[in-house]
Amino acid sequence: MAFPQTTPPNYQATNQFQGTDGGSPVEPFIIPPEYGPGSQANPGALVVQVAQAAGPKWSSSSLPVIPANPDFALKWLTLGSGKATTTAQIIASSTSNVWNLKPAARAALKANFDLMYQGLEGLEYQGQLASGFAYLIAQRTAEAMPLGYSETLLYRCNYTPLNPANSASAHGFVDLVPGMRLRVEAASGLFSGPGSNFNGFAGTGASYWQITRRRSDQAILFDSFAANINSYAPMANATGLWGLVDLQSAGNSRYIRLFYPQSQFAAWPGYASASEMCTIVGTQYLVDMAAATAAYTSGRPVPPSGKGPISCAYLRGRAVMVPEVPIWINRSTVFYVPVGTTARQFIEAFAIPTFTYGAQASQGSASQSSQGNKPSSSQSGDFQASASVPVTVYRAWSPWDMRGALTQQITGVADGMFATGTDGWDLPLVRSDNISFTL
Repeated sequence: MAFPQTTPPNYQATNQFQGTDGGSPVEPFIIPPEYGPGSQANPGALVVQVAQAAGPKWSSSSLPVIPANPDFALKWLTLGSGKATTTAQIIASSTSNVWNLKPAARAALKANFDLMYQGLEGLEYQGQLASGFAYLIAQRTAEAMPLGYSETLLYRCNYTPLNPANSASAHGFVDLVPGMRLRVEAASGLFSGPGSNFNGFAGTGASYWQITRRRSDQAILFDSFAANINSYAPMANATGLWGLVDLQSAGNSRYIRLFYPQSQFAAWPGYASASEMCTIVGTQYLVDMAAATAAYTSGRPVPPSGKGPISCAYLRGRAVMVPEVPIWINRSTVFYVPVGTTARQFIEAFAIPTFTYGAQASQGSASQSSQGNKPSSSQSGDFQASASVPVTVYRAWSPWDMRGALTQQITGVADGMFATGTDGWDLPLVRSDNISFTL
C-alpha cells in the first residue's frame, strides 16, 4: 500500500508498514515525510541530499566513493560550477534492506549503515568531504529512513538499552552528541569511623554539562567555555577522574560513548575500575569505538589504542551520568528529558495519555472517536491526553539543506496493535521535538 501525502507532508507513526521481504512489524514505525516515490510494495529508491558537501581535496575528475555496500551508495550531484554547488547523495535502492522487516534484514541494515558512516568518515579525513559532513550525512540518512520505534534512537545516537529478550547482546551505552546535555549526579564516599553505620556513599548534588562540538577538529566538548579557554594535558589517574576539568582534558575525541556497568554499580567502599562505573570512552575513529564497545560489553579492558588513541575514563565515587535532550512544549518552553523518554512518559507529567480512534487526521484530532472496542488494523488513532485534550507531536524535518529545517506533525497509530503492548504513545522523543497541547 502507498502512504498518502499531505500538504505539508507529515511524519506518520503507523502500524501498517510491511516489509517487501514479507516481514511484519513488531512495533510501530515512523514513516518520514515525502516517503519514497512509489508504493510500499514497490517503494523505489530513497535519496538523501546534502548540499555543499565537497571538501578541500574534492575533485570532479575523480569523484570520491565509499566502499561497496549492499544498502547504501554515495553519488554526487553538481548543480552548477564549483564545489559550492556540489551535493552529496546517499541512495538506498528499492531492493535495500531499508524496506525489509525480517530481523536478519534489520540487523544487516544497521551494519551497512555503520559501514556507510565509516566510509564517509574516511572521505572526511582525506579532505574529500567537508569537515563535519560525515556525521551530518549519517544523521540526515537516519532521519529519512522508515524506522521502528526502537530503531529511532539507535540510528541517531546508538542508544542501546538492556534487551531483556537477549541479555547476552551488547547493551547499556549511548553516544554523546551535540544537542545533548549530560547530567552527572555524584555520590562521594563518606567515612565516619571504623564500623560506623554512617559509612557509605552520600549524594553530593548534580552537575549539567552541555555537549557540543569544536569546529576545527570536530572534537566532542563537555563545555564550550572550559574547552575553548585553554587546552590542558590529560591527567593520568589510575583511580578515575574527579570532574569536568579531568574529563575535558581526557578526550579531544571525535566520538564519545557513555557506558553503563554491565552487571552492577560498585558497592561500598568502591571499585577502582571502569567495569562497575559509568564510563566515558573517546575515539577518533568509528572502527575503534566498535572495538572498544566489544571489549567493554564483554568484560574485557578497553584497549588504549587501535587505529588511533582510545581514551577510557570514569568519575570516582559512584557517579551516575544521564544524557538529556531538549523538548519544546507549545514551541515556547524547553524541557530537558533523559534520552529514551517516550511521548507517554512526557505527557504523564501533565495528563493521562489515552487514544481517540478514527480516521487519520492532519491536524492532531480524529474525525471519529470511540472509547469502546479497539479499532481494526486498518484504522489509526491520534494522540490524546485524558479523554478530550488533543496532543500534537512535531518533529524537525530537513530533507535538503536548501529548503531549511521544517517541523512536521507526527500522526498517531492505534493502541495495542502489537503483542508487546507497544502503541503510539511509546514514541521515543528526539532532540527538539515539540509537544503541543492545551489543558
